[in-house]
Amino acid sequence: MVKLIEMVCTGNNGRSPVAELLAQNYLAQLGADWEYSAISSGTQVSEIASGKFSLGLMRQVIGTGVERRIYAPENLLEIREALEREDTAALKPYFDTAVNMFRAEELVNRTKVLREFGIPGLPKITKDQTVVRPDVIAIFPVDRNNKSKVIAIYQQADAKPLIEVLSAYATDRPEEEITNTFGRGEEFYRQVVRRMVFEVPVAIDRAINEL
Repeated sequence: MVKLIEMVCTGNNGRSPVAELLAQNYLAQLGADWEYSAISSGTQVSEIASGKFSLGLMRQVIGTGVERRIYAPENLLEIREALEREDTAALKPYFDTAVNMFRAEELVNRTKVLREFGIPGLPKITKDQTVVRPDVIAIFPVDRNNKSKVIAIYQQADAKPLIEVLSAYATDRPEEEITNTFGRGEEFYRQVVRRMVFEVPVAIDRAINEL
């Protein structure tokens, strides 16, 4: 049976598909792709697909929108008050505005940066929810928040894969992580991909040798 190495982010869109592509390329380079395969998923894919967004997710995305100044100045007071009273209905139009803008941006950034780095292949276009998979031997969430979510998903499962934050595992520095790229712009995305180009092979080498 092929052993799976899984890369995990939030929406299986900006970070984990690129980590998956880098992992697949590296496994092929090693000649180990007959024994190992890379996949990716997101811990909140089902939530995002349902359209029923948590206040935490809305707060994060809208906060990035405010930092990016995508909203008219006259709307900022309404946004702040809606956040204070946790009014998701009032926040929804502002959330949708940011999501639509950031999704389009992320696709452009990803295409440009992958070409710039000469990374062969294309990231997958599907978005998969993180679920228990008995054939997964190692799971690399890209940040600590998603690590906590993955641990919760596997808490009652018989399968016990290695679950470690990608950057922390690759660098032996527990505080290291790759924060969300959504809405953060091209240069931030470029820095994240540059980092993954180094960290993904290191994590794979270590996992293959230790597991």
